[in-house]
Amino acid sequence: MTRKCGWINEILKRVTLERYENRRKEIIHRKGRDLQKLAGKKLHIDKNLKERYSPMDEIV
Repeated sequence: MTRKCGWINEILKRVTLERYENRRKEIIHRKGRDLQKLAGKKLHIDKNLKERYSPMDEIV
């Protein structure tokens, strides 16, 4: 880009960074909520996986 457009680039950079940050925060927040919801189910899932795929199966 030419020098004239430098300030436009700066503004665009700032806007995209802000959007990126907001999106990241939103995603992290959503993941946190989903993880809290799944916390109860996860133990159940882990138990099933351990029963199905035990380390002994991998060795044999």
